[in-house]
Amino acid sequence: MRSLSQETASTPTRSAASHVRRSSTRPLSVRLGLQGFLCPLLLLVFSQLVGCVSPLLAAERAVHLERVKREELRHLRVEPQDQAKSSPSPLSMDLALDIEAALSTSGSNEPELVADRRNIPATSQKLAPSKLSSARNVQLGLLFGSRFTQSVTRMAIGPLLVSIAEEMGCEPHERGALLSAYSLGYLLTQIGGGKLAESLGSDRVLLLSTVAGAICTALSGNARSVRALWWAQVLLGASQGPLFPVSMAHLSKWLPPEERSSASTALDTGITAGSLVALPCSGALASLLGWRSTFKLYAALSAAFAVAWALLAAPSPNKCAYISEAERAYLAQALT
Repeated sequence: MRSLSQETASTPTRSAASHVRRSSTRPLSVRLGLQGFLCPLLLLVFSQLVGCVSPLLAAERAVHLERVKREELRHLRVEPQDQAKSSPSPLSMDLALDIEAALSTSGSNEPELVADRRNIPATSQKLAPSKLSSARNVQLGLLFGSRFTQSVTRMAIGPLLVSIAEEMGCEPHERGALLSAYSLGYLLTQIGGGKLAESLGSDRVLLLSTVAGAICTALSGNARSVRALWWAQVLLGASQGPLFPVSMAHLSKWLPPEERSSASTALDTGITAGSLVALPCSGALASLLGWRSTFKLYAALSAAFAVAWALLAAPSPNKCAYISEAERAYLAQALT
């Protein structure tokens, strides 16, 4: 009986120990990657929802305020025969004059008030086409993908440095040199890339930079020494230096000024999303595939994006093959 009870009592202990052994055999980078990926991803989704809802609320409030002003002006306007009976106060007259002056400076006139009485906005002819199916929305998505792939290839060296140091036996000063190599190359071409876009066009420069970045990322995976890896990272930074100024130049050719602030926020979100993928996933991929295969996988991602950019990107609305005539006319008026 005593031996049976001892065996029964030791069973949970053995199962707990086996669970600890099984969990400890799982690579630490995989566990940290899975734990650190979910929370930032939820924060990113929440920030995107806030970014999408805030402009809609602001636009709805602006429309509401404009309608309130028009209603006040309509109630304050009286017929000449009723002016003596109504005898409006000086404050009301001043308010009516202020509202009428504000509407006159914005191009408002009497036909707009008639259209407002019929619940048909008189400025509906000037509204932009739907952004859900617009060509400029495609360009914005491509620029988001550019920032995403750039961030993934740039941030990959940090998590992969542990595996690289184990294989190549890097000294501390060599690790620091590898981490700063990208920034050195990036600094050399950031200004020159913007000048190059003025002569070749933003779409061509961005395509060349993406293809060169994919090649340099693949070279990083094939490096056989610390020096070769350092040069590959320098060339990677040099290839991606023009991406930021060129993307802003491309954005200015497609979006009117009132849409550029929210679009810039969306592009910055691409950098955050790329960091969320590269930092937690690179170590996990290195444990499963090796750091060389991880670099090659990111190079394939950049090459796939380069193909998408070559097929869908257009330097301007006038040279886009799939833009609608309504959107082309709207952008021609909004960008002048």
